[in-house]
Amino acid sequence: MLLYSNKSEMAVFEQVVFFLANSVNLAQMNCQNTESVIKLFKYSKVGLNLTKLKMSLIITILSLAFFLIGPIVLFIRFLIQRKKKKIRTLFDKLSTGFLLSGTLIALNNFVLFMLFGINLARSVSEVSPFILVNYLIVGLVLLLFIGSIWAWRKTEEITKRRKVLFMATAILVVLFIFVLSNWNFFTSL
Repeated sequence: MLLYSNKSEMAVFEQVVFFLANSVNLAQMNCQNTESVIKLFKYSKVGLNLTKLKMSLIITILSLAFFLIGPIVLFIRFLIQRKKKKIRTLFDKLSTGFLLSGTLIALNNFVLFMLFGINLARSVSEVSPFILVNYLIVGLVLLLFIGSIWAWRKTEEITKRRKVLFMATAILVVLFIFVLSNWNFFTSL
């Protein structure tokens, strides 16, 4: 028996099961009835916590917005600084790379979201390249983060605005990667 904190969670769960039972070919899943689908949800890693779903959605939307708007803002800032012929520090370059690598994660997974939005019955061979790219980009994120921290310690002239941007990027990257790993965007099965 599944436990719910209120009736609205039960209603959401029933709607999801109804949708899956009517839209997924149960023969492909080797399921004979909707009880098998319910068992899949009952024992899934993610669980049925509605608050967790809402928080994941909020983090995903914030991260996507930040990582899609951030490079535009940095490009405008770069053009303004170029006119003034201001020299960019190593920290500026590495932290910009850090933000852009977060943008790469967002774009890679946004394309993956769209592919699943078009067709839920994707094969592992179609999803595997995106998952491999996720690992490569996370490796790049780690290298740029470590390099940025190292450059931060060496650079004395970092503006408060740049520090806040770097910290916001770090927090959103960590939260976004956590949400993606929680929803199995780093595993192909």
